[in-house]
Parts: sequence; structure tokens; C-alpha cells
Amino acid sequence: MGRVALWVGALMLAMAGTATAQYRQAYVPDAPAHLKYMSPRCSTLNEALRTASARGLHYDTVRQIRRDYQAECADDEREAYAKLSQEMRDKSVQKSEAKAGEVRERERTALQQEQCNESKRILRAKRARTDLTEGEKADLDRFEANFKSRCS
Repeated sequence: MGRVALWVGALMLAMAGTATAQYRQAYVPDAPAHLKYMSPRCSTLNEALRTASARGLHYDTVRQIRRDYQAECADDEREAYAKLSQEMRDKSVQKSEAKAGEVRERERTALQQEQCNESKRILRAKRARTDLTEGEKADLDRFEANFKSRCS
């Protein structure tokens, strides 16, 4: 019975070690947004640094990659950040312009609706009159035709 207990104990330890190993996965941060603007060499070095702990690289190796990255990619990284920043500004400007265009369009539509409402009021008032001359009736017909073309 002692052997069975030892075997079960060893199995439980092995299973516990497996479960713990599953939960100890190394954290790998998301790729930085500016990476798409970097050269292939610098992009590869950045990726190597970003995933080093998940791949279990030795500290000395990571330190050497970091040195190479700093030596070779400092300017490239600065330019990549500048390009990303410009892209974000451009998107912000486009978004602002689109919003301003929507506001202008709503204002234009509201003004047009006000004009149509006022024209409709004038038409009702003139139609209600029974003392229109022939010239006023012709003006009313033209005004009504204009109203229908703009407001219908």
C-alpha cells in the first residue's frame, strides 16, 4: 500500500506542476502602433524584445538585443513615432472636418425647412384672399411653382 500512496502522491504533484505551468504563461504586450513605420530590421528587433520573456530568452541575450536595438533603431523609432503622430493628427483633423460638415449640413437643412415653412404660410395667406388681381394671381402661381420645386 505504501507504493500506491507514493505513486498517487507523485501523480498529484505532477498534475499540480502541469496546472501551475499552464497559468504561468509569460505576458506578451501588444505590438506598438508605430511598428508598421519601422524598417524590417528594427521591426524584427522590437518584436524579439517584446516576446523575449515568453520565449524564455536568457537575460544576456535580451540585453544584447536591447543594445542592438538602441544602437541601430533609435532614429528609425523616432521617425516611426513622428509618422504615427502625424497619422493620428490627420485622422483627428478629418474627423473634425466631417463633424463640422455634418453640422453645416444640418444647419442648411434647418434653414431650408424654415424657408419652406414660411413660403407655405405665405401661400396659405394669399390663397385665402379673394381680392387678388390677375397680376397677383400670376405671381401666386409662380410662387407656388417655385415652392413645389424647392420644398416638395
